[in-house]
Amino acid sequence: MENFKELNNITNCKECFWYTRCKQYGENINKVCNDFDPLDVDTYCANIESYLKEHNKPSNKHRMTIRAIKDTTHGITYDCDSLNNYYVQMINDDIKVLKGGGTAYVFKISQIKDLMRYLPDLHIETFDEGIYYLSL
Repeated sequence: MENFKELNNITNCKECFWYTRCKQYGENINKVCNDFDPLDVDTYCANIESYLKEHNKPSNKHRMTIRAIKDTTHGITYDCDSLNNYYVQMINDDIKVLKGGGTAYVFKISQIKDLMRYLPDLHIETFDEGIYYLSL
C-alpha cells in the first residue's frame, strides 16, 4: 500500500484509468485510492521523480544502516534482525545494483524516496503492474 498522503501531492484521481468508473458509482474521487492506475505512466513517473527530488533530503552516507536498539524495559541491546533489517538490506542491494549500471525495482514511493537519499540522480524508468523500475 502506498503512502497516499504523498501520492495525493503528486497526482489526482482525474489522472486515473478508473476515474469514470469511480465517478459513476459515487465512490470518493477526491483522494487517490488503492485502485489508482495512472493513465499516462511517463507523466506519472516524471511527476514522482520531480516531487521527490524537490522534497527529499539527501544523505551524506553511501548506504543505509541500522542502529542497535536498546530495550529500556529489560536493559537489553540487540541488533534489529527483523523486517527492518530486511528492508535495509533490500535498499542497500538496490543501491549496489543501480551503481553497477543495472535496473532495480521497488513497489512503493517511500522506497524510491529512501533510495533517492543515497542516489540523488535516480531515474524512474517506468511503472508497470505495481512495480517501479529504476536506473541511474
